[in-house]
Amino acid sequence: MPDQEKLKEAMTTLGRALKSVGKEEAAYLQEIKAQIDEAVKADPGLDKQLEFCYGIIFAPDKIKNEALMKAAKFYVNVVEGKI
Repeated sequence: MPDQEKLKEAMTTLGRALKSVGKEEAAYLQEIKAQIDEAVKADPGLDKQLEFCYGIIFAPDKIKNEALMKAAKFYVNVVEGKI
């Protein structure tokens, strides 16, 4: 289980980064969110936030916002216990 303080910090960092995305990135993020919502219907055990962050990390062609990319990586590392 991830450290709760680090998890809270990761969520805050991710929230701040999401506020700075452009219109094209925001549209892509909405698309990712919709796909994850569908996936969770099939497997309610999925961590929606973690999957969302993976969606950001694995889309460097769509996500150019460096702060968002770093925040997503930070969140993944915290959840996976690497930090």
